[in-house]
Amino acid sequence: MPVTFMSRPTEVWQAYLAERKPLGERKAFKAGQLAVGMEILTQVKILRELPFTEQTTAVCVALETLLMDCGLYDDAERWYDRLDAWRAPRFEAAVVRGDDVVRGASSVVATPEGAVARIKRLRALPWERRGLGEVSTSSSSEPPDEAA
Repeated sequence: MPVTFMSRPTEVWQAYLAERKPLGERKAFKAGQLAVGMEILTQVKILRELPFTEQTTAVCVALETLLMDCGLYDDAERWYDRLDAWRAPRFEAAVVRGDDVVRGASSVVATPEGAVARIKRLRALPWERRGLGEVSTSSSSEPPDEAA
């Protein structure tokens, strides 16, 4: 499973907090600690993606120990995952009413009714019989569901 990490977790954290009500002094201090903890956690995740050497493992252990000694490891990891999920794109279903008709370029690009059947018949013809003038996929006088 590929590891995902935020390149600027402090900025994501600030954006998240901006959507909430103002924090008190004590909560603001804890929010600052978590911001630093998530920055350190980002560095640990980056180091884990590098080839394992004595130096990378020693730095990872040192950073993780720092987070644990400060009592930030669990909270930083939990909020890191929460923020990663929070910043993910979310798609909302559009409400389409009966009078909402798509017009313009998008309707021009749509395949005309019956064109797929004509294309399949054209591909089934021997190469010699395929001519530009013989079968047209954009307009035809034949009904769309006519058998070949």
